[in-house]
Amino acid sequence: MVPMLTIVFLISYGLLAWLVVEQNNTIQAQKTLIRQMFGDNTELTALKIRINREKNQAQARAQAQAAVPPLAPGQSGGSNRSTGRMQKSAPQKPPKPTSDTMDVRRALNTI
Repeated sequence: MVPMLTIVFLISYGLLAWLVVEQNNTIQAQKTLIRQMFGDNTELTALKIRINREKNQAQARAQAQAAVPPLAPGQSGGSNRSTGRMQKSAPQKPPKPTSDTMDVRRALNTI
């Protein structure tokens, strides 16, 4: 009976050791994968920043070109005074704070 238990314990310890080795391999593979994903994420972020920067520069160039339209040969620069002026918009009122609104559930009725 004792030799049988010894063999069972040796087999179980062998399986346990194999499990530890496999877990180590899995952890190393996950570590490598995380590092690769971090590198890919860094590259993707840099690419997005570059694309946004190029798009903003293109929009700025388009706005700069649209802001100064070329004059037609028959037009003079000062003949039309209203095009140079911009109308002032009325100042916007800030939103009313929620503390200022009266809660009808708490309205006091006094006599």
